[in-house]
Amino acid sequence: MGKAQACHQSQILGSQLSRWSYSENPAFFSDRAVGPKLSSMRVAVTLIEVLVVVAIIGILLAITLPAVQYAREAARRAQCSSNLRQIGVALHSYHDIYKMFPSALYADSTSSTGTMRSTKHFSQFAHLLPQLGYSDLFNAVNFEDNGAPVGIQNLRVWNNHISLLRCPSDLSRNFSGATWDGLPISTGLNNYRANMGPSPWLWQSQDQGAFALHRWFSSRDFSDGLSSTAGISEKGLGDGEAGSFRATGDFWLAQVAGQPRILDPDRMIDVCRTASGSHFSYGGHSWLVGSFDSTWYNHVGGPNSVIPDCSMDHYAITNHGGSYAARSQHSGGVNVLMMDGSTRHVGEHIALDIWRAVGSRSGGETIEMY
Repeated sequence: MGKAQACHQSQILGSQLSRWSYSENPAFFSDRAVGPKLSSMRVAVTLIEVLVVVAIIGILLAITLPAVQYAREAARRAQCSSNLRQIGVALHSYHDIYKMFPSALYADSTSSTGTMRSTKHFSQFAHLLPQLGYSDLFNAVNFEDNGAPVGIQNLRVWNNHISLLRCPSDLSRNFSGATWDGLPISTGLNNYRANMGPSPWLWQSQDQGAFALHRWFSSRDFSDGLSSTAGISEKGLGDGEAGSFRATGDFWLAQVAGQPRILDPDRMIDVCRTASGSHFSYGGHSWLVGSFDSTWYNHVGGPNSVIPDCSMDHYAITNHGGSYAARSQHSGGVNVLMMDGSTRHVGEHIALDIWRAVGSRSGGETIEMY
């Protein structure tokens, strides 16, 4: 066969193949001819690949969840500080009206002097109610109630919830169904406490703290300066359980009142260090009552002290004192309202002598908070 003839036959064969399509010859393109269809193929994922994906998700969660929790706690701490600033505004509004700050415990709602007598248990917050925006609640309080600490006439206001007096980081606590001194405890809880000074002996603190029993201090009584004196700080609620001890709000009943009075704060801390037995579990149960178990604290121990709080007495409403540190659910310290109305977050590792100096209004100390 010559070259010309071979070339001609090749052209004829190519022309025939080009006309030989799938539609005309489906069998040629069948599974048997070209193997399984692509649509029937499956992509497999190995166990190692699954584990790698799970590990990556776990790492991402481990990174993001703490950040989210930190952001939420930062917001709660900021709200807590805002609550204290509003209390500071109320304190200064009260001072503008009466030319003095309220007492930590008194009864007469109209007195503007510091000489009146009282044996009743109304706290500083009870008399700040109008300045806090609760005039109706203030008008509902019967300040002539002879109950000790609160009589039947004030049961209606006893459990009124005041959101301004609750720290957002401690809202999970409640004492539903519990009673205190025969009174039902439910929603009238409190996280903010008045500074009663650096002495464990309550009556010695009368001359030291920003607040005192049956005494009303004006700005002139703060020779250390309002900006250098702590006014209000925070304290967690108790756990409400007799069988457990929550350090942020519970305190031991050390029962040392029969011994010589304890004036030295370091001696009081030593007593609390080894205290055991009975304890009080309803700390912060009421904003209405003036007492260390509910509306006061002192500067005997440092913020969030590792040493538990304890009372000199065998009962909660102490007539003598003890160690009642400022404590919070915030990481690293507590929020403090200074008497000039400013707020600070004070670290829990602040030097104890500086913290005690901040707790006195006229100790003559020169301090640097930071």
